[in-house]
Amino acid sequence: MPDLNYDTQSVREAMANILLGWLNFGFDGIRVDAVKYLYEDWSTNGSGYVDQAKTIEHWQKVRELIDQYNGAGSAKFMVAENWTGDQSNLLEYMAKDGNAGFNMTLDFPFAYAAAALNTADLNNHWLWVQSSVVPAGGWMGTFTSNHDNVVSRPSTNFSGDAGKVRLQAALQLTGLGTPFIYYGNEIGMTGAAGNEINLRQPLSWNVVSSQKTDPASLLSWHRALITLRSARSSLRQGSYSLVANTGGVFAYERNLDGERTLVVMNTGAEAGNLTVTLSSAPSAVHTLFGSDNVSWTSGSSTITLNNVAGFGVRVLALEAGTAGANLINDIPYQTPPAPAYYLMGTLSDWSSGAAMAPLSGVSDILSVSRPLNANTPYFFKFKTGSSWYGWNELGSKYDTSLAASLSGTAVYVNQFQDDGSADHNIQFTPQSSGTYRYLYRYTDQRWCVVQD
Repeated sequence: MPDLNYDTQSVREAMANILLGWLNFGFDGIRVDAVKYLYEDWSTNGSGYVDQAKTIEHWQKVRELIDQYNGAGSAKFMVAENWTGDQSNLLEYMAKDGNAGFNMTLDFPFAYAAAALNTADLNNHWLWVQSSVVPAGGWMGTFTSNHDNVVSRPSTNFSGDAGKVRLQAALQLTGLGTPFIYYGNEIGMTGAAGNEINLRQPLSWNVVSSQKTDPASLLSWHRALITLRSARSSLRQGSYSLVANTGGVFAYERNLDGERTLVVMNTGAEAGNLTVTLSSAPSAVHTLFGSDNVSWTSGSSTITLNNVAGFGVRVLALEAGTAGANLINDIPYQTPPAPAYYLMGTLSDWSSGAAMAPLSGVSDILSVSRPLNANTPYFFKFKTGSSWYGWNELGSKYDTSLAASLSGTAVYVNQFQDDGSADHNIQFTPQSSGTYRYLYRYTDQRWCVVQD
């Protein structure tokens, strides 16, 4: 992208005219990439290319242009791609010094917490959104992955565990913020962060076709949640309050103008009965999402959801007059098999590779052994399906703790390097001959090499 000199008035005017041209054409708003890097000022500090005061002031001026459309029946809004987990930094691009900036910023803290299914972090983050972002006039745009190397696509991030993928989707579509669904995530497309081409593959229309008519498909799950969100204003704009986050239960209530929506999630793999106690008794209880199997006594603030599937989700309406059929039943959880990974390269071969097998006694670590010669450079990658994992993806994920249950000696990380090729293979030159065991934990793409 061109790096324009925004200190030049004619540049600012030209870009403003481009913006107004598209808005007048009928576009509802703009999504701005890399908002942190508009102005540079190297005289101030060593980070002169980022987050300059003039940059934030510029976007406040753009907001003034956006707000000209308010009241004309065609209000516009602007979304920031502000790649940071710093809450203060996120907020200042939406409001600073009493001036409004972006209406919304993409929610990187949500993406990181949701990728780990970290409900404690999600709860803290949503409380901050409610207490700080909303009063300042801002809003968050949530996503689980995108075209950048933020996190892997959900199906890759969770190693094909459909239950965890569904749970993450429910967190996004019932929690605070406005969802941005990256194409293909709704059908379970794979793609590992680290090399952006992995994240930009064409949409698999064959998969779309097969999932359209399957009521238990990931696509049907997304459609049901989107339908529910459209029907429940409290899920779109309601307040958030934590009900429970303990013992494998994550539950929260969304409330708007008397419309009360309860979301209850089983965060474990085993099906079970989940009991929650609300801050006040509901006037009614109706199942809107998930199997309708609830125990509740009128006037009580305690609700038990019976036989909730592993990583299952139930959504209930808590106000009277909202009876209706639930949109989708629980989907029984199935433990996914270990994915098929292969060690590819000059120490096996680049076409089929050497198959990795589960490490004895460890459920998520795969292993393969190879005899290697001293002072001989070897080049390799890991591969599953169409996804390759080389230096770009794994250079910062070398983890000697994977060898804790083995008697061999882990190889020092400084013996591995990027081979400098366009493919970014991992290069390893053993210091001594022997049998080397390659370990790969597919749940977080961490790896290690041990000399037996």
